[in-house]
Amino acid sequence: MPTTDWPEDLPVAEVRIACPTDKLDEVVRFYTDGIGLKHIGGFKGHQGYDGEIVGLPGISYHLEFTQHVDGSPCPAPTNWEKDGVTIEDPDGWRVVLMRRSYS
Repeated sequence: MPTTDWPEDLPVAEVRIACPTDKLDEVVRFYTDGIGLKHIGGFKGHQGYDGEIVGLPGISYHLEFTQHVDGSPCPAPTNWEKDGVTIEDPDGWRVVLMRRSYS
Protein backbone atom coordinates (compact mmCIF):
# COMPACT_ATOMS: atom_id res chain seq x y z
CA MET A 1 0.00 0.00 0.00
CA PRO A 2 1.53 3.36 -0.94
CA THR A 3 2.20 5.85 1.81
CA THR A 4 1.21 9.48 1.55
CA ASP A 5 1.72 12.43 3.84
CA TRP A 6 -1.34 13.55 5.79
CA PRO A 7 -2.45 17.04 4.67
CA GLU A 8 -1.32 19.74 7.11
CA ASP A 9 -4.65 21.57 6.74
CA LEU A 10 -6.56 18.49 8.00
CA PRO A 11 -5.41 17.94 11.60
CA VAL A 12 -6.31 14.69 13.35
CA ALA A 13 -7.67 15.17 16.86
CA GLU A 14 -8.37 11.53 17.67
CA VAL A 15 -8.88 8.10 16.17
CA ARG A 16 -11.82 6.01 17.34
CA ILE A 17 -12.51 2.51 16.08
CA ALA A 18 -16.22 1.73 16.48
CA CYS A 19 -17.64 -1.79 16.37
CA PRO A 20 -21.22 -3.02 16.77
CA THR A 21 -21.86 -5.88 19.20
CA ASP A 22 -24.72 -7.69 20.90
CA LYS A 23 -22.50 -8.45 23.93
CA LEU A 24 -21.71 -4.91 25.08
CA ASP A 25 -21.10 -5.62 28.78
CA GLU A 26 -19.01 -8.72 28.03
CA VAL A 27 -16.89 -6.90 25.43
CA VAL A 28 -16.26 -3.94 27.76
CA ARG A 29 -15.22 -6.31 30.59
CA PHE A 30 -12.83 -8.08 28.21
CA TYR A 31 -11.07 -4.86 27.23
CA THR A 32 -11.06 -3.31 30.72
CA ASP A 33 -10.59 -6.25 33.10
CA GLY A 34 -8.75 -8.54 30.67
CA ILE A 35 -6.64 -6.20 28.53
CA GLY A 36 -6.32 -3.35 31.03
CA LEU A 37 -7.81 -0.50 29.02
CA LYS A 38 -9.83 2.12 30.90
CA HIS A 39 -13.52 2.93 30.52
CA ILE A 40 -13.38 6.55 29.35
CA GLY A 41 -16.96 7.28 28.29
CA GLY A 42 -20.26 6.03 27.03
CA PHE A 43 -23.85 6.86 26.14
CA LYS A 44 -27.33 5.38 26.50
CA GLY A 45 -30.35 5.63 24.22
CA HIS A 46 -28.74 7.69 21.46
CA GLN A 47 -30.91 7.08 18.37
CA GLY A 48 -31.52 3.51 19.55
CA TYR A 49 -27.91 2.80 20.53
CA ASP A 50 -26.01 2.34 23.75
CA GLY A 51 -22.25 2.62 23.57
CA GLU A 52 -19.11 2.38 25.65
CA ILE A 53 -15.69 3.86 24.91
CA VAL A 54 -12.47 2.29 26.19
CA GLY A 55 -8.85 3.28 25.74
CA LEU A 56 -5.97 4.82 27.60
CA PRO A 57 -6.63 8.18 29.30
CA GLY A 58 -4.85 11.06 27.61
CA ILE A 59 -4.28 9.08 24.41
CA SER A 60 -6.25 10.04 21.30
CA TYR A 61 -6.94 6.47 20.16
CA HIS A 62 -10.12 4.79 21.44
CA LEU A 63 -12.34 1.77 20.88
CA GLU A 64 -16.10 2.40 20.81
CA PHE A 65 -18.54 -0.49 21.08
CA THR A 66 -22.21 0.07 20.21
CA GLN A 67 -25.29 -2.03 20.79
CA HIS A 68 -28.65 -1.41 19.12
CA VAL A 69 -31.90 -1.90 21.05
CA ASP A 70 -33.06 -4.35 18.36
CA GLY A 71 -29.95 -6.51 18.76
CA SER A 72 -27.34 -7.62 16.27
CA PRO A 73 -26.55 -7.41 13.47
CA CYS A 74 -27.16 -3.73 13.88
CA PRO A 75 -26.87 -1.02 11.27
CA ALA A 76 -24.11 1.53 11.61
CA PRO A 77 -25.34 4.62 13.46
CA THR A 78 -26.46 7.10 10.83
CA ASN A 79 -25.81 10.13 13.03
CA TRP A 80 -22.14 9.87 12.04
CA GLU A 81 -23.07 10.93 8.52
CA LYS A 82 -24.18 14.41 9.59
CA ASP A 83 -20.87 15.22 11.32
CA GLY A 84 -18.37 13.56 9.01
CA VAL A 85 -17.71 10.94 6.38
CA THR A 86 -18.21 7.18 6.73
CA ILE A 87 -16.32 4.74 4.51
CA GLU A 88 -15.74 0.99 4.73
CA ASP A 89 -12.35 -0.68 4.93
CA PRO A 90 -11.61 -3.83 2.84
CA ASP A 91 -13.03 -6.05 5.64
CA GLY A 92 -16.29 -4.09 5.76
CA TRP A 93 -15.57 -2.19 9.00
CA ARG A 94 -16.71 1.42 8.96
CA VAL A 95 -14.13 4.20 9.20
CA VAL A 96 -15.69 7.46 10.39
CA LEU A 97 -13.91 10.78 9.90
CA MET A 98 -15.66 13.32 12.11
CA ARG A 99 -15.51 17.07 12.56
CA ARG A 100 -16.38 17.13 16.26
CA SER A 101 -14.93 16.09 19.59
CA TYR A 102 -16.37 13.83 22.28
CA SER A 103 -14.55 15.54 25.15
